[in-house]
Amino acid sequence: MALAQAAEEAGFDSLWVSDNIHALDRPTTEVSRAHEAYSLLGALATRTRSIRLGAFSSVVAGRAPAVLAKIVTGLDVISHGRAVLSVVSSSESDGEDGDRLTEEIRVCRAILDDELSEFSGRYYQIQGAINQPRPLQQAGVPLVVVIESSENDWNPAQSAGLRIAARYADAVVVGGDAELLGEVADVVKSAPHDQAEHSRSDSIEVIWAGKLVPDHGATVEGPSLVTAALAVQQLRDRLRAGADGCIVCLNSLDPLETIARVGPALSEVARGMSTKPRSQER
Repeated sequence: MALAQAAEEAGFDSLWVSDNIHALDRPTTEVSRAHEAYSLLGALATRTRSIRLGAFSSVVAGRAPAVLAKIVTGLDVISHGRAVLSVVSSSESDGEDGDRLTEEIRVCRAILDDELSEFSGRYYQIQGAINQPRPLQQAGVPLVVVIESSENDWNPAQSAGLRIAARYADAVVVGGDAELLGEVADVVKSAPHDQAEHSRSDSIEVIWAGKLVPDHGATVEGPSLVTAALAVQQLRDRLRAGADGCIVCLNSLDPLETIARVGPALSEVARGMSTKPRSQER
C-alpha cells in the first residue's frame, strides 16, 4: 500500500505488479511473498485514486482469456476505470503460438467490449458469454501485449508477436537497448492496424520496460538509490528511440525514497518529450 501511494504521489501514471506465478526455482521465502497479481491489484485499487493498475509478466500465466477479461473487468469497476489488461507473447519459435495469441486478444476484446460475446476459434470458444457489471472506461479497457525478451536479438516468434500486437492491441511492451527499441518502433508503427478489432485508437503505443541504472555510489551496506540524472537520461534515450512510454523497475533497498526521488524527474522529462514532434527526437 505504501509503495502504491508513494508512486501515485511522485507522479507515476501506472503501477505494475509481477504476474510471474511460476516461481518454483526461487527460494521458499520469496515464493511465499508472490501474491496473486489481480487480487493484489484489487486491494491497491481501494487505496489509490488516479494511477493505472496492471500486471506485468515475462511468462505465459495460463489463465483462460475469457476468465482474465472477467477478472480485469472487476478490477476496472473497483478502481473506477483504471485497469489495464496484459497478455504475453511467447518467445518460442512454434508458429502456433501466434495463432493462439491472436485468439486470446480477440476473446478478451469480445468479453470487454460486447454485452453478449460469441467467438469460435481453434483454441478458444465462447458462446453467449455475459460480462456484468461492465467495465467503466468509456473508451474501453486498454489491452497490452508483453513480448518476451531477454536479449537484444529478436527471433521470428517475437517478430510475429509484434505484428499481432500492432494489429489488435493498444500497446506493446518490449525490453532491450535503445537501438533495438528503434527497430521495434519502426516495425510496429508501419504494421497494419485493425480498427474494427480495436475501439480505443487508430495507432499502437510502444512501451519500453526494464531496470533503471543504479546509483554508481551505492553499496550493499547502504540504500541502493537510483540516480535521478541517470534515470532521466535513460528514459530520454528510450523516448528518442521511439518509445511512447516506459515501465521502470526500481530495485532498491529503500524503495520509498527511490520512488519519491525519481518520480518527479521522470515525469518532467516525459512531459517535455511529449510536447515535441517525434521526428525531432529520433
